[in-house]
Amino acid sequence: MILSMALPCLAAGLASPDTQTVNQIDAYQSVINTSDQLYIVTFSLAYTSSNTTDLASDNFLFRFKDNDVEIASVAPYAFYNYGNADGVVSFYFAADDGDLPDWGVNDISVEFTGNPALEWADGDPPSVTNSTGNSWNSGTNLLPSKIRLLANQLENAYSVDMIELISGVLKLTNYGVAYFEIVIANLRLLAPSVFSNIVTQPQYTSDDHTLVTKTETEGRLTGTVFDQEDTSTLLGISSMWITSIIWLLVSGGIIFIYASRVGTIGLNWIASLCCVVGSISGWLPLEMAIGVGILGGILIIYPLFFRSASI
Repeated sequence: MILSMALPCLAAGLASPDTQTVNQIDAYQSVINTSDQLYIVTFSLAYTSSNTTDLASDNFLFRFKDNDVEIASVAPYAFYNYGNADGVVSFYFAADDGDLPDWGVNDISVEFTGNPALEWADGDPPSVTNSTGNSWNSGTNLLPSKIRLLANQLENAYSVDMIELISGVLKLTNYGVAYFEIVIANLRLLAPSVFSNIVTQPQYTSDDHTLVTKTETEGRLTGTVFDQEDTSTLLGISSMWITSIIWLLVSGGIIFIYASRVGTIGLNWIASLCCVVGSISGWLPLEMAIGVGILGGILIIYPLFFRSASI
């Protein structure tokens, strides 16, 4: 008896919606990369004669066609009233996509159809098609305005705040972000100005930075009597290690001999001279030479300006 009561309902199938339209198709080119394409589609879906708790994402499908050949499909997002309401879907095609449509040519169409895998009361799934691109836009300059307009329209349809005024600028609310980030992929990258928290993509340059200065500085001893390439090859270590050790031993010896025979007067000048010579003559690696050069400068500046200072 239970099965016999259920069978008529099953046979009846899903009811067709009272409102089912593809309202507008707006196209944007070169939004992320040159020649890529983004299509934003607005639609209306409603059951006015009967309420339904079926998810529109299960029952309906949007098919994007080029010359009547389907190249992409997407289900509506069940955000409000199980998705049976006004809404937005989008289609993105990368520049190297083999199905990339011809730009600006009205060979495209969007079919809004019932899921053909389900049983419908009218037999065939309910279906409507829009074959007109309403606008063709280059870049993303007009996209933030479009998002704000859609948010205002859906705010009235959904009876929730989708957009708000922050410091004189309209920004998406949490509800707006939760909806539009789903229906339009990469929206933060495409229209960052509609978000309160902005995320931007780093810009990389193709500048080829080389170590010319480092190479020139560390090669000043090459070909001179102080060249240690042969010794470094013999010992299997960098020539910079050898020259650095030589500089350290020679500078330490000079400072020690001066201090033991002359005293500490003028010792800072001797130390600073050793540092400066080591930093600019190629005895030290560039990174070490910079630090030693700064130390030599301090040893020169200190006795001139700070030694006689008192608190």
